[in-house]
Formats: sequence, structure tokens, C-alpha cells
Amino acid sequence: MLQITQGLPDTGSRRADPRVVADAISETVRDSDIACRLGDGTFGVILEDTPENGAVWTVERIRRNLVSSSGHHTLWAGVACYPAHAFDARSS
Repeated sequence: MLQITQGLPDTGSRRADPRVVADAISETVRDSDIACRLGDGTFGVILEDTPENGAVWTVERIRRNLVSSSGHHTLWAGVACYPAHAFDARSS
């Protein structure tokens, strides 16, 4: 899960343009991965066969892509990996 705003939190940020974010995500993830927009500034990404450190690195690559193409963006991410974080929904 990613939540993204444009700008820096202490200087005032606003909702990121969803097309800009979608382009950055599409350019970063593999064809086998799944990405979708969940709401205002919130996106979901499923990275197939990717360990936790690979997921964290992908989030950082998305952030760098956004900054290099569209200026300052602030990105919050939550990473969950199977089976490292839970075997089923009740275990989480």
C-alpha cells in the first residue's frame, strides 16, 4: 500500500496527480506485478515472488522515479509479505 502526496509535509503538500503516480509505478514495476489506484493518493501494488527487502527497494525506486520526473513527493508505504508476516487473514 502506498499513500503519496506532492510536496513536502512541512512546506505544505497536496494530493499527487494520480496519472503522474500511475506512470511512475508502471515504469518501475515488472509486467508480472499488479498495481491499482485505491483512492485519493492511495495505491496498491502486488509484487509477485518478491521478498520483503525487494518490496522495500521497489517502493524506494517508485519514490525516486516520482522525484526525478515530477519534483518533491512524500510517500508512505506499508509492506506485508507472505509467509513472513502471516499465513492467513486471522494470523495478521
